[in-house]
Amino acid sequence: MNARLAALLLALAVAGAMAWYVDELRDDLQASQKDLATASQAAMDSQEVIRTLQATQRRNDLARKRLEATQAGIRTELASRETLIRTLQDENEQIRAWAAARLPGPVVRLREHGPIVGAAGYRQFLSGGAALPSAGSVGEDQR
Repeated sequence: MNARLAALLLALAVAGAMAWYVDELRDDLQASQKDLATASQAAMDSQEVIRTLQATQRRNDLARKRLEATQAGIRTELASRETLIRTLQDENEQIRAWAAARLPGPVVRLREHGPIVGAAGYRQFLSGGAALPSAGSVGEDQR
């Protein structure tokens, strides 16, 4: 009887261990399925981000092409205007004299500092101490 009891207890222990092992496998399977679902969602999210970035890149490329075309048009217009100015200077004595005339001092000083771009550039220009002369000194420069 002891052998049967021992065999029965051993069978119950093995059955309990097997049940526990099956439960652990089911838990692992559920965890793996959750991980798969999370990974699948992350992959879909990544694909959406990629599509958004590709669309943004296409829009940027189109905008860059438009800008390059505009710049080319501006360069062409500038070249034609420079040619027109040279032609007018060659043909008209008054324009040639005007182009050769010396600029007033305040205008020369304004041109020396270069272009001011944006609010930060203007603030830097003002803090640089390159103040314009007062109205009284402008007349003195012209004498």
